Amino acid sequence: MNMNLTDEFKTLADEWQQHCRRSGFSSKTSTYLDHASYRRIVALGEPAIPLIIERYRQDNLPWGFALQEITGVRMIDDPSSYKPKEVKQKWLEWWDQRATSPGGTGTR
Repeated sequence: MNMNLTDEFKTLADEWQQHCRRSGFSSKTSTYLDHASYRRIVALGEPAIPLIIERYRQDNLPWGFALQEITGVRMIDDPSSYKPKEVKQKWLEWWDQRATSPGGTGTR
């Protein structure tokens, strides 16, 4: 794995985590997603997916939104029925299925 990508991701993820914690609980996803660090994480693209998944396993930030933007895969059809734990579980299962499939790299 590219060490520069890993370092950049960690810095951005830490910044975004601090932002989310400062923001507290909000029902508006824009509270969390309208942040420069989040936008830069998404801009890292598919190479960042393994790093996002690793971080997602450790914390409860809404990483599913970044994964959706990067991959185009939607885990929920109705945003009004968003359940963070359920979405997280679906993304981790998505990753595990790709990582264990023959020739799978975890990306599309």
